[in-house]
Amino acid sequence: MIEMREFLKSRGFTGHPFNTFDADREKNLSKFVVLPPYFESVFGIPEDPQPFLVLGMRGLGKTTLKRMLNERINERYNNKILPIDYSFFPFTKKKELHEVTLLDHMLELLRHYVKTICSLIDTDSTLRTKLNTDQKQSLFHLCEIFLKEEEKQLYYPKIMSFFEKILGTFPKKKGRDFYLSPSTDTLEVIDKSDFALNKIQEILQTFGYVSSYIFIDKLDETSRTMKEPEQAGILVGPLISCLEIVQRDFFSFKFFVPAESIPNLKKCGFRNDKIQNQVITWSDEKLHEVLRKRIMAFNKDGKLLGKLGPLCDDTISEKVDEFVIKKSLNSPRNLLRFCNAMFSEHIEIGKNLEELISKRTVAVALKKYEYSLKIDQFCAYE
Repeated sequence: MIEMREFLKSRGFTGHPFNTFDADREKNLSKFVVLPPYFESVFGIPEDPQPFLVLGMRGLGKTTLKRMLNERINERYNNKILPIDYSFFPFTKKKELHEVTLLDHMLELLRHYVKTICSLIDTDSTLRTKLNTDQKQSLFHLCEIFLKEEEKQLYYPKIMSFFEKILGTFPKKKGRDFYLSPSTDTLEVIDKSDFALNKIQEILQTFGYVSSYIFIDKLDETSRTMKEPEQAGILVGPLISCLEIVQRDFFSFKFFVPAESIPNLKKCGFRNDKIQNQVITWSDEKLHEVLRKRIMAFNKDGKLLGKLGPLCDDTISEKVDEFVIKKSLNSPRNLLRFCNAMFSEHIEIGKNLEELISKRTVAVALKKYEYSLKIDQFCAYE
């Protein structure tokens, strides 16, 4: 057996290029990511934000795309676009999916905004001084509705000025009934959501933001959708089908949804003609680029030329890259899994660092990789 660290070092790698298949765990994703040709369409124009739906099977790069959109914001539009990551749906722990409503989504989304605004003021106290009395009163209404008591104790001293603390200027109850709350009647959800979003927009524009991007992701990673990704359409349906909310100015809703959920989206009233959308697909050429950039990002001396071939013996060196791409089934995650299996198998059966990856190693790795795919399918229908 060979130690993985020693094997990687002997081949000129600074780290394991196939060590993780989860975009959220990648430390240097921007160094080797392959952006899709529709990236700019999804990002859109910050001054004229539009909703967008990205559809893709698991492992095709929805979360990777979301991360790169976030990185674009951080690099070019910091303090101009406010990103909100809406990827956790706590109400699914208590409700069946068909019981989820627009109110559930909006309460959770507004809670995200209130905490984010308070955090911005906590980080930069000068933002507090930019708010007029009406805006500050709106913020306190939102805080009273959406923050926990310990969060109020944390943020209120940062939001109020010295004299406001002494005089007890905030918070006041008058006018709070106009805002969305857990007790809001079903018929008033859209109007009160719109009212609250308008108040949030006014505050953010005062801070200097031109728009806010809302990333709705991981819909198939709740306890109720993990085994049935098509159910994600039922989960997000009440929100994505409410055009009064998702098509409003200033806010850009970016949905990252499993492709299997299309029928359920339509059942919930989703209008394909009203929201721009794109299905993620990968060609062999693009997967070759993924493989090449991965290897080059971790190969410090560049001798591998972005290929697996130089790591393998002469019997497979010329065709191994093409073979791996073919067995990846048009999925970048599968590509990484197969390559990881190859490296792992090689260090298990390898006798010394000079030994190259053999045809037998690739064959055994293929069996293990394909078996893991079968386990995925079994778990999905268990």
